[in-house]
Amino acid sequence: MTIVATDYDAGDNGTVVYEIDAYGNPPAAPNGEYLFKINSNGLIKTNIGNSLDREKIAVYYLPIVAKDKGVEQRRSTATATIKIIDINDQKPQFIDVGYLLISKTDI
Repeated sequence: MTIVATDYDAGDNGTVVYEIDAYGNPPAAPNGEYLFKINSNGLIKTNIGNSLDREKIAVYYLPIVAKDKGVEQRRSTATATIKIIDINDQKPQFIDVGYLLISKTDI
């Protein structure tokens, strides 16, 4: 997903940089790495491969901050909604481990 913000000022005042507000970006690892990252072009990616599981969390709401590089920095916020699609990662499971049928022999 790519986020786009536009600033019509000239020079650094119009150069936009992005960040994900840390309060809305869940940690992905004990070392403090966050689950999502955003690059200078606004592209949001997962920080750690294959770490999303729809059965655990189906939707993430990421607070995105767009800032200019001006001396008196101006900023704006938006929310990126990321819906996780399901993949076939679960196997069928029997509720009971055994089944028993008793039948008459004259049927």
